[in-house]
Amino acid sequence: MSGYILYIALKFAIVIMGLAPVEAWLFLARWSGRLYYYFAGKKNRKAYVNLKIAYRDMPAHERKRIIKAMYIRFAQNLVEAMKLPSMDEAYIKKHVRIADMKVVEDAKKDKRSVIFLGSHAGSWELSNAACAALFSKGAYAMLAQPQARHKKLDGYLNGLRRQKGIRVIRVDELKILMQHMAAGNVLGTIADHGGRDGIPVEFFGKLAMTPVGGVRLAKKMGSHIILAFMRRVNGPYHELLLEPYELVSSENAADDLKANLENINKVFEGWIRRYPQEYLWSYKRWKYSPQKDVLVLSDGKAGHLKQSMACIDILGDLGITVKSHVAEVGYKGWIEAKIFILVSRFFGRRLALRALPFCIKPQKFREITSGAYDIVVSAGSSLAAVNGAVAFENNANSIAIMKPGIEPLSRFDLVIIPKHDKPPRRKNVMVFTGSLNAVTPLSISDDFHKLAAVKPELKRFDGFDKPKIGLLVGGDSKNYTMTAEMIGFLSSQVKRFLSERQGVIFVTTSRRTPERVVNVLASDFKKDPACGLFVSASEFNPPGAVGGIFYLSDCIIVSGESISMVSEAAASGRHVVVFQPHCDNKDNKVKRFLNSLAEEGAIHLVKLNEVYDKLAFLADRNPEVRPIETRRLVLEGLKRII
Repeated sequence: MSGYILYIALKFAIVIMGLAPVEAWLFLARWSGRLYYYFAGKKNRKAYVNLKIAYRDMPAHERKRIIKAMYIRFAQNLVEAMKLPSMDEAYIKKHVRIADMKVVEDAKKDKRSVIFLGSHAGSWELSNAACAALFSKGAYAMLAQPQARHKKLDGYLNGLRRQKGIRVIRVDELKILMQHMAAGNVLGTIADHGGRDGIPVEFFGKLAMTPVGGVRLAKKMGSHIILAFMRRVNGPYHELLLEPYELVSSENAADDLKANLENINKVFEGWIRRYPQEYLWSYKRWKYSPQKDVLVLSDGKAGHLKQSMACIDILGDLGITVKSHVAEVGYKGWIEAKIFILVSRFFGRRLALRALPFCIKPQKFREITSGAYDIVVSAGSSLAAVNGAVAFENNANSIAIMKPGIEPLSRFDLVIIPKHDKPPRRKNVMVFTGSLNAVTPLSISDDFHKLAAVKPELKRFDGFDKPKIGLLVGGDSKNYTMTAEMIGFLSSQVKRFLSERQGVIFVTTSRRTPERVVNVLASDFKKDPACGLFVSASEFNPPGAVGGIFYLSDCIIVSGESISMVSEAAASGRHVVVFQPHCDNKDNKVKRFLNSLAEEGAIHLVKLNEVYDKLAFLADRNPEVRPIETRRLVLEGLKRII
């Protein structure tokens, strides 16, 4: 029904347009294009993002000027498409100047078929008619996608094209296409179709799915290739730029195809850079790009950034190319931070975007807004409003890790909230256990090799057939206190186990570990023959230390004050024994987290005096390890939005 209405509307518009000269309609179109700019909304944002991809350093006001100029030209192009029935050969020759006619004359000399490759630029119907006018009647055909939803409208437009000597061949009419080309005829098609098909090739520095049909057809049929770009000079007057292209040819067909598409894209890039207002920037050129540019917002907290980077790591499992940029958000002050969060909450992301430069330090604002991004990721409530505003500007997917404060959950494409924070049930909320991390069998293997490059003596423990214990000790936190006496008691139990079982231990502290605790650990283990590695993180923290310990160990002992440290251990695929330092608060989210993991069987939560018994039990019984599946759960959430 909608297709029939469009068909009737188009026929009526064409009749009406016959009542006045094309110049009058173009004048009206220019004003319509200017007006449309103020109502385009999402299309404006899409065009703005695409311009950021192509012109990263271009000022915002210049991008907006180009978008407005694009709409003005697009409206005029629509007028010319509807005036096509009244445009005869004389009109076309008068209003379309061929920049280099010799390109066409050279292609005609040897009777080979010709393929014109164009782009989403200029007056598309007029450019086809101009190309058709360069050859004998019936020689030129355009390649078109069948419009299943609007068959009647599609048929009417194709009828208008045939009146101008343009034959229409659908992409699924392969036999007709081959016959047409074998007869030495001419074909017009586009080189920048933004669909799923094709191969990824850089266009303005970002991978874009690029159609291969034109190049493959030219190589098979020995066709000339002419690249074409139409630009509006003034009013109804145009210039058709043409450039011949010689195919790269070698014994490697795949490399040749990519090289040819890269070269062709570069030619069109050059034209578009000279005449940016001609290109349809609102077109989905990079929609199906296998490359995702990700902005990671940081609040300066290492734990939050680590979770965001873990999310980026999981994105890579989707088989896409991820390019990430980390930008630290620096508010001008705590008052500005509060004001910005309130503006976003009560007035929405659009107004928050306008308020952003007044609340963020100038240098940080430029860093956050200069690039074009497909995904924005942040962790922590203080960044949620910035995430929403920047994602809105970029038409990007927005991913918030942890509760986003007072910001509505519905403003994010995906919210990843740990179970211990008691998240609400929503379609866009992914609940997981623990802290997001990038620990996998591959990552701990890589970490081990990094660590062994610094500590080569560790290689002898790879395959060691006696118990191997990893000990990760944190420090004081909001609700927990680590004492020297506590660690001394822990050490005595571990040393007893190692002595009886002839085992080995690998010890690391964290930067939070109090000096009093480090001293006890150093006294008990640093010079002990059973200690294969001792790391005091505040003094020297070799690359891959924690992951390397996971790799080498059969069982990990972890102090239970740190959600992130326990989460990483629980994802390692090893037995995990967790003891809790002295706690000042009976109920807190860390306790809820530990109890949840213990219920799932991912960790063995013990009192300090139970460590030896648990180590002995695990060594004798070797029960099944149940690592937490945070990565798989988050991956499923990401699949829904990417």
